Amino acid sequence: MKTNRLTTLLDLLERKKDSYVPVRLLAFHCDVSEKTLRNDLKALEGALQEAGLCLEKKTGQGVRLIGSSVNLQTLLDHLRHEALGDPGSSLWDTSPQGRERALALRLLSSSEEVRLYTLAQELYVSTATIQKDLEGVQTLLSRYRISVHRAKNHGIRVEGRERRIRHCLTDLIVNSQRMQELTQMVLGNKTLPLKEPLVPGLSLRAEDVVRFGKTWRSASKPFLKDLSVQSFMSLLILSYVSFSRFREGHEVTLSEEFIHWVQQEPYYEEVTHLAKAIEHDYGVRLPAVELRFIQVYCISQRKGSEQKKEEEKEAQDLADALIGAWSLALGEDLSPSTAARTALLDHLLPSLTRFRHGIYLENPLLGEIRAKYRRAYRIVYEGRHFIEARYHTLPSEEEIGYLTLHLVRMLADRQVPLQALLICDMGPGGCNLLKEQLLETFPRMEVLAIQNPLTFQEEMAARADVILTTLSWTLCRGGKVVPIGRILTPAALEEIKKRLSQVLVQKNQRIQP
Repeated sequence: MKTNRLTTLLDLLERKKDSYVPVRLLAFHCDVSEKTLRNDLKALEGALQEAGLCLEKKTGQGVRLIGSSVNLQTLLDHLRHEALGDPGSSLWDTSPQGRERALALRLLSSSEEVRLYTLAQELYVSTATIQKDLEGVQTLLSRYRISVHRAKNHGIRVEGRERRIRHCLTDLIVNSQRMQELTQMVLGNKTLPLKEPLVPGLSLRAEDVVRFGKTWRSASKPFLKDLSVQSFMSLLILSYVSFSRFREGHEVTLSEEFIHWVQQEPYYEEVTHLAKAIEHDYGVRLPAVELRFIQVYCISQRKGSEQKKEEEKEAQDLADALIGAWSLALGEDLSPSTAARTALLDHLLPSLTRFRHGIYLENPLLGEIRAKYRRAYRIVYEGRHFIEARYHTLPSEEEIGYLTLHLVRMLADRQVPLQALLICDMGPGGCNLLKEQLLETFPRMEVLAIQNPLTFQEEMAARADVILTTLSWTLCRGGKVVPIGRILTPAALEEIKKRLSQVLVQKNQRIQP
């Protein structure tokens, strides 16, 4: 049984200790079938007995845990300690999505067909659960034009071009739960058991990455100084995957046209230094085609300002097409500022190589972007056909996430500030002090005028989006009147900020991200 699922199961039983828990409820929380859950309970009995605990079962009601909380905590601590060397431990994501990624890794890294029963044993779930997970695997791999083949009385295998398999393996590792730990380990900020597999389905251990990372850094110091840590880790994983695949007999093939193009590009010298270091450290000589493959990945990670001049026109045309599509979807002419357009071009320039060759770019902010800017993300996602039509590949969700941030920036530039009227019954000094406090708290506002009850003009009030008043009575009524005190405390200013933010959102409703 996977240690992560075992600890989840025990935690659930502990929280419901005074009542019976139905098996179907436990299976739901553990994301497995009821059959798998019953097998888990059976496997759990021995460990519970040794810890002075037991399961009490009641037909039609479920199971409950019997024993002291101290004994349970001791058992949990022991299990988590053992998890460091357990391929089915809590170090990996055991959700359905996590299992799908683990299955994809397992199938991609296997040179032979893999039996359904074998996969079920390796992931500690039933064959029914594996069959269901394989549907998600097919969807995942289809994005890389890799297919899953299953035949009765035979195993499961995947088919696809070698370069797509390498890109997919790289993406799965870079997106694994362990990537952050792996990065810190390579940088020397964290230690892990060196023999421990880092991701399920792939014989990638900590010592492998540490060693290969040292080889990379020793061979390419001038090149690395211009790379972000994120880009370096993506390159490290891709080059290690490529090296491992070549050593296992999987060679990449590139067209003559492609090789001719890449020969005109930079970074071949840096990759050649890496190849020499690999030959020195591992005794493996990489052929030129393998170096060209890694070179393309280096190109895709470089800064936009380093791209060739002839690609600028292509990036500009693509930027115009994207901005046009976004404007049409919004019903609003974006007409981005020079700064916003330059930022988009800086992103698109290195993206051209990624689009041409289906290269992945990590986006650790993707989840947050999708949650916070749902409308903008949907608009960019629906406009992705411009990229597909030009490069015959769908941009990844990670790329779409980054493009979403550029659209959000353009929308922010288009937002119109609030027009406010301040009605104050104090002297000029007090009124001006209130005005300064309000503008400091909410800079996205312009004060049209400061008036008092004697100088109040309805025409000015009609022009304002919001009326801020210190009066206990109001000269005009409606939702746009916001009462304020003569003395504004931090709490009062925070409340006013919330009210004004709501009004601003309503005013700019058409261009909200």
